[in-house]
Amino acid sequence: TTTRTKKYSIPTTGCYEYGLDDFFDGYIKNTSLEAIDQRDPSKPFMLNAMFIAPHPPYDIPEPFYSYVRDVPMPENVGMWGAGQSPLQLYNLTGFLGSRYSREDWQEPWDVYTGLVHLLDHCIGEIVQRLKDEGLYDDALIVWTADHGEMLGDHGLYTKSAAYEASLRVPLIIAGPGIRGGRSSDALCELIDLNATICDLAGLPPQEGIDARSLKPVLDGYTEVHREDAVSALDNFRCLRTATHKYIYNHNDRHELYDLEADPDQLMNLAADPDHYARLRELEARLPVSYT
Repeated sequence: TTTRTKKYSIPTTGCYEYGLDDFFDGYIKNTSLEAIDQRDPSKPFMLNAMFIAPHPPYDIPEPFYSYVRDVPMPENVGMWGAGQSPLQLYNLTGFLGSRYSREDWQEPWDVYTGLVHLLDHCIGEIVQRLKDEGLYDDALIVWTADHGEMLGDHGLYTKSAAYEASLRVPLIIAGPGIRGGRSSDALCELIDLNATICDLAGLPPQEGIDARSLKPVLDGYTEVHREDAVSALDNFRCLRTATHKYIYNHNDRHELYDLEADPDQLMNLAADPDHYARLRELEARLPVSYT
């Protein structure tokens, strides 16, 4: 097999000259607005707007391309963490990301931030159309993503890594009976959206899946939803608690991070005797197989 870098897979930036309407997400926004306008009012309505932003390539239209410059970057951008698995250099994330210095990452961070603003603009137009059509007050709106973006974090690019930049994604839920302006640090998994939407819609939960409704968290009854969250890909399995993260890298070293003391995950504690008990505890809680 061979690996080749192309525009899609490297953090190059550019200004897309044709404008938002001819851009991926402009098309998705416009067809979403058309779907609202052309809906059958006699039937239930569901809109699934699967925007590409803020996914690469970072060739984006104005005014978003020039929207911001010199965005502050986290400490770990362009930095290889102590005890980080060297096998990541053989994965696509490390193969692509490790060639760039911290200074090289500034322009991609600036344009990525502009792309986030573009996404916010598109979603804002959809929300406004729901209000214009008298649908907003009865609408359940869920906003989330399937993965994050390393963007130089730990010297890596794209996704497929067990660090927070790749695995921790935003989740916003708004709708009738949900009090706005609240935030929660409760751990959840994306599969929980299945049970949550069913619960909020008054439907029975789907059987046979490990999905838990977030309604008690949305109602403010609890801040504890899951004791841990698990993620897995071909090269790693990971268990995250409210305070720690344990990463099992296949055929390579363990990683353990104290997320309260080291939120950027720069110091691997797996080989520290003082943290041996915690390492073994989280290792035992991590499922042997997780897909």
